[in-house]
Amino acid sequence: MSSRNKTAFCAVILSFVLLYFGLTEPMLNVNLSTKVVTNLGKIDAKVLDKTQSILGTVSDLYTTKKEFVAFLIFLFSVLVPVTKGGLLVLVLLNKGPAQKIFRFVKTIGKWSMADVMVVAVFIAYLSTRFDEAIVSKQLAVFGMSIKVDILNQMKSTLMPGFYWFTAYCILSVACLEM
Repeated sequence: MSSRNKTAFCAVILSFVLLYFGLTEPMLNVNLSTKVVTNLGKIDAKVLDKTQSILGTVSDLYTTKKEFVAFLIFLFSVLVPVTKGGLLVLVLLNKGPAQKIFRFVKTIGKWSMADVMVVAVFIAYLSTRFDEAIVSKQLAVFGMSIKVDILNQMKSTLMPGFYWFTAYCILSVACLEM
């Protein structure tokens, strides 16, 4: 095996490691809380605090009867990348018709959509990074005026899985150019 192929082989193996952590580690945390403040007192409520990995999302979608969406995410972020990496290993080990397999790998690499997943998660993060809305109302109850302020806060945080998966996407593209 040439030194170029050895380097590419190591890069493909490293991409599998990055993909594994990218799929299993939490990718995004979304937190939504509401605070109701009146002149009589206040109430704090955590409405949502969800941290999810890609495989966790697929599992949740499947169990909530959204099988088609779960299948698409699994196909494009798990099956296609694993198939692409496995075929690259075959090409690098010179097993079978290497050129045909490599062309096929380049073709399916365009359909892995792993990079699209990263962009979608990043957009979700940016749109919910920190959002705060205050609604103030004046209520009249039995002749008393009560001021009610409702504060909704949404916050999202990128988790380690996002960075692992992004690193996989970058290395995966680089592997095709080695």
